[in-house]
Amino acid sequence: MLPLFSLFMLLAIEAAAVVTGNQRGKQDDESLLQFLEGRYKLVGKSLDSERTFLGKVIIRKKGKGLEVLRTINGATVRGSGRIENATADRIKVLRIRFQTPEGDFEGTYLFGSDLDNYARITGYLYRVDRTTRHPMETQNPGLEALFPSAGFSR
Repeated sequence: MLPLFSLFMLLAIEAAAVVTGNQRGKQDDESLLQFLEGRYKLVGKSLDSERTFLGKVIIRKKGKGLEVLRTINGATVRGSGRIENATADRIKVLRIRFQTPEGDFEGTYLFGSDLDNYARITGYLYRVDRTTRHPMETQNPGLEALFPSAGFSR
């Protein structure tokens, strides 16, 4: 009887750990969404080109994701963002998706805290196939770095 009770207790503890881990993951993602909210200056290199550009990005929490407004050369594009696990190691990345007349795009960004505890965001930008949503092959992806704007407010 004692071994059966021990097995039951072990299974109950394991189940509680899984549930707690899932809840903690959801809370962590919520905190990350709030951390990423704000206004940013954008410095980038165009996809399949060596052309550089400057712009602005506004990231706002919207539901369980993010609304992303990108303004480059006076044109604003609205997109969406999510926190996703990029690898089997569960490394979290910011994935932004948006459409322009030139096609559908996705960016995969790493993020961390700068010295003032605001988000610093860097990543690759690439085209995705409109029907499959899979990244399209490129030898020269876009590069982007987002820095908190002066007078940063959340």
